Amino acid sequence: MMKPCLFQIIGFIGLVACTSKPNADDSDGDAGADSGNTNAEADADADADTDTDTDTDTDTDTDTDTDSQIPSRWVGRSDVSDPAFALVIEDGIVLGYACGGETTYSTHTRWFTGAVDDTSFTLEKDGWEMTVDLDATAGTGLLTGPDGESDAFSLNPVEPATFAGLYSSYASDCRTGGVLFHDSPDATPELQGVWCDEEAHMAQVTPVDMLTPDEFGMIEVQAEYMGEIFIIEIMRL
Repeated sequence: MMKPCLFQIIGFIGLVACTSKPNADDSDGDAGADSGNTNAEADADADADTDTDTDTDTDTDTDTDTDSQIPSRWVGRSDVSDPAFALVIEDGIVLGYACGGETTYSTHTRWFTGAVDDTSFTLEKDGWEMTVDLDATAGTGLLTGPDGESDAFSLNPVEPATFAGLYSSYASDCRTGGVLFHDSPDATPELQGVWCDEEAHMAQVTPVDMLTPDEFGMIEVQAEYMGEIFIIEIMRL
């Protein structure tokens, strides 16, 4: 089976972050140094210039750390009900997923996408709204239906070296999704997901085996509908 490329699934452009810093420029440091005091004075000047440039670089690094970007992957849970939530942000485009739980999978499971240029934004689709407010360490949100009822939720950035995040597959004409929670490399992963088919039938998914992605980043899950078992591979976005 050919494995789908990550950004082919969601249509994102790969994000490349390039950071440049000023370099020390001491082209006159050793030029024209003939002997003795002249060399010593030139070296002293060069050292002073180098120290000044080094201090400038340190300040630049500090500013970069202080103004760090918002994390690109987020997962969270409802504060009042059973849906799970996930976000992926790449190049100003956000993909959001509300994944209903046992009591809400057929009503609250929704995909959202849109362009964003701020850490607070609202995504809309089919009369539903997902409103999100993020900072560098945490996020909050509100899922509001066409009837005006809202479900508040909390988000956390995905920890490095974990499998947590938003998972998806186009096994049929309807996108199957999953939210994987994995708080630390030593923690036991937990998955909440919903399968659907081309006729918009829905069912909750369960892992076929361990919640550990294979070498292609895929996890195998299954769903049961009307007595039939469906096996789906989902990939982290």
